[in-house]
Amino acid sequence: MGTILGGDGPGSMPDSMDVGVAPGAKFVAAKVLNSGGSGSYDQCLQGLQYMADLKDSVDIKAVSNSWGGSNGADTFFYPIMRTYKSIDILPVFANGNSGPNPNTVGCPGSYSNVLGVGATTPDDTAASFSSRGPAPNQPPFNDPSTWFRSDWNLTKPQISAPGTQIRSCLPNNGWGTWQGTSMATPHVAGAVAILCSKNPTLTPTQLYNILLDNVDRLSGVTYPNNTYGWGRLNVWTSLQNTPTVNQPWLMIINYAITDPPPGGNGNGRVDPGETARMTITIKNVGGVMGYNCTGILNSFDNYVTVTNGTHNFGNLASQAEASNSSNPFVFSAHNLTPQGHIASIGVVLSASGGSNPNFIDTVFYSIQIGTPPAPYTIYEDDFEYGSGIDSFLYYWDKTGNWNWSTTQSHSPTHSAYSGTVSNTIMALTLKNSINLTPFTNPRLNFWHKYRFDQGIFLDSAVISISTNGGTTWQRLWKYDWMTGDTIPWKEEDISLSSYISSNVKIRFAVDAYTFFNDYADWWIDDFKITVPTDNEPPYFTNTTDWQDTSYTGPFPVQSTITDASGVDSAYLYYRINTGAWQRLVMQHQGSNIYSATIPSQPLYTTVDYYLWARDKWITPNSGCDPVGAPQDGYYSFIIRPVGVVEELDIVKPFSFAVRSPNPLRGQLKMAFNLPVTTKVRLQVFDILGRCIKVLADGEMDAGHYEVIWSGKDESGRIAADGVYFLKFSAGDYVLLKKIVLIR
Repeated sequence: MGTILGGDGPGSMPDSMDVGVAPGAKFVAAKVLNSGGSGSYDQCLQGLQYMADLKDSVDIKAVSNSWGGSNGADTFFYPIMRTYKSIDILPVFANGNSGPNPNTVGCPGSYSNVLGVGATTPDDTAASFSSRGPAPNQPPFNDPSTWFRSDWNLTKPQISAPGTQIRSCLPNNGWGTWQGTSMATPHVAGAVAILCSKNPTLTPTQLYNILLDNVDRLSGVTYPNNTYGWGRLNVWTSLQNTPTVNQPWLMIINYAITDPPPGGNGNGRVDPGETARMTITIKNVGGVMGYNCTGILNSFDNYVTVTNGTHNFGNLASQAEASNSSNPFVFSAHNLTPQGHIASIGVVLSASGGSNPNFIDTVFYSIQIGTPPAPYTIYEDDFEYGSGIDSFLYYWDKTGNWNWSTTQSHSPTHSAYSGTVSNTIMALTLKNSINLTPFTNPRLNFWHKYRFDQGIFLDSAVISISTNGGTTWQRLWKYDWMTGDTIPWKEEDISLSSYISSNVKIRFAVDAYTFFNDYADWWIDDFKITVPTDNEPPYFTNTTDWQDTSYTGPFPVQSTITDASGVDSAYLYYRINTGAWQRLVMQHQGSNIYSATIPSQPLYTTVDYYLWARDKWITPNSGCDPVGAPQDGYYSFIIRPVGVVEELDIVKPFSFAVRSPNPLRGQLKMAFNLPVTTKVRLQVFDILGRCIKVLADGEMDAGHYEVIWSGKDESGRIAADGVYFLKFSAGDYVLLKKIVLIR
């Protein structure tokens, strides 16, 4: 209960005592287990029934259950769980602590009609003890009519939450730090309380979907899966996507991206140079009618261009759905898009109606363009030696009985084998050091198989790394006796990003004599150190885009230029009145910002410019901004009398700039210069054209000004994610600038 609702949140209580997810929530308790934490199924059933009976008089939203049976196929509690769903109670159950092997989830956490919770560590990886799915492939588990949603398909857990090093309150004013899926489950129950405080009408299915659709996920992991479910609980994102009762609230419940001919090749993937279509189905999950429901597709990527980005879904009643299948969004990927590039697009949804401010939200999607190239191999050894030459000792130093073997292999015909038990630690160590300094995210990949005596445990078998040529070692992997003493061939993938050095060695070591073991067989094969191939050129954002101006210069141009391998060099190319292109070196200003200055020019001059940069990859990549410049376009402006104040025959320009990255998070910083005293107005408009905030309005003296927008509207409410417009007026000079707000 302390984890669900302990502490007082932002109140006067010390932070060290704020242990609860939802301070101030109300609860009902039912004791079903004895002081030792055990009891019968009948006792648990009586407690569950007690909660169901209370529903008529107490609006119970969820029941948190940090208990379970060991047999995940047991269906004893299925009828009461069906009752819970029918009377709008969400049952939240611990998955169990019998991991990490598959098929270890216990009941009722294994059920299709409950929300099963797994445990994560502080670095968001799955706790080794957290039970894994899938749920049993048998009735009623595999009956879709019992599922909360059609894509469940036996996945357990459905969601994960922090379950190690969890500090909470104990009886008699005590505190303790425990671990287990029993510690993870109340985090999810507390999240339900928070969501229902925003919208008390949410059904169990709506709560289930909101929690699963707004999780955090580890990169490189495919979801959903039977270790994490849909991902790790994110209460804040879930709350942001919880509809209110008296407002329309649009959600995208389904989307599809296709590449049909003639713009695409129909392989179901967006490839460089292709035109693709995006269809979405939206649902008004708010409590009132949504009028003028609109979706606008935006690209937040240099390589992706939207050619048809607006669809009006009309008016949608509460719980009504609509699709843009008759008028799909259309976007294209530039033919120079690197294979495997991850692009960001977003759909801005808006609707009016209800007593609250009109609804607006942006839903972001990451799409992969083409297929990523295979990892670059820094070092590899598959232990295959031809022409009768045994080069094992050429690549490896060994102690004990390590050698190469033909008895077992992942890729025939050879592997490295630990050999018969020795009285000392047996080690296999790379003979020559490897230089990892040119790489940012190297990984160790290998296949192994072992058959260990049960006496081996803890650090008896380890893989270590040295960054100083073997003087000192740090552990990368250790044998966990809880996983079993025998495994078939299994691939391991270990990040080496924390061990960047020019003097790296890897060592496999077995201490097989610790408990007088009879055997310790360990086979290693297909050893590789790799790094993702960097086939992407440097990426440009926030490039200065000079518009037509009466200012005659000089013209500073800056851009944020990033690359996974680092930027080697950057240049600005410019030309005057379509003359020859001239080159300027862009100087690094720190924080990935590069700048150069185009010299002053006379009035009635046309200035064209673009940027070029090259990275530090082994085979360097280069790219331009705009993409494909100058053939595919460039920045251009004309120097002419426009938006100026003339005083004593001196042309003095107004200027306005956004100083924050765009898209932006948090505060927006702006700056403008006034050459003379004049009337200034600076406003923020939403995508529907409504002014939501006035940042400046009145006569201001000449000078330099900086303004910060906190992201709130005139009433003090935090503005929703989405597209907004800044309108800057100074005298006769007017500038409109689009910004994108992301929380």
